[in-house]
Amino acid sequence: MGFHVSWITIRGIAPEAVREQLQLRETGEREELPESDIAEALLPSGWQLIFFNDPCPEEIEDKNLKALSAGCEVMAFVVEECSMTTLAMSYVNGDSVWHVAHDSDSGLEHMEVTGTPPVCFSEIYSKLLAELKADENPCDYLFDVPAELSKVLTGFRHDCDIEGADGDVFSILEKT
Repeated sequence: MGFHVSWITIRGIAPEAVREQLQLRETGEREELPESDIAEALLPSGWQLIFFNDPCPEEIEDKNLKALSAGCEVMAFVVEECSMTTLAMSYVNGDSVWHVAHDSDSGLEHMEVTGTPPVCFSEIYSKLLAELKADENPCDYLFDVPAELSKVLTGFRHDCDIEGADGDVFSILEKT
């Protein structure tokens, strides 16, 4: 099993405009957890979340994230637990700002960073790297760096409850 998902968070434009640009529409159905192919939630942090039960939907391709971020801020996240890879990306006003990725096939200490991630990246990375180095039987601690970075910045992590949210917080979406 494991997670094989991705999501986009957006702030700075109306949720309706995001759905229109991504060619998505609300079905009128809701769910407590994002178990449908595509779901949406408005996070307490102010970000709009579009969640995909697919690690590689076309919506998270670089060109599409650049287009979506015109006039706003976008973060995207991918987790593929079979291959133990995670990726977090940030886009603002049509430009890629930073990218943080871990691929365990490249080693337990692998961390690819492009651009300038936010200050909290260094804190998260240093803490998890120290745990890795202190563990006599280390596991893949750095796998959590992109996920923790995303949680700190948006308030959402794919494998945690949304703090401050109760009930059926996810609206089920479908492609138009």
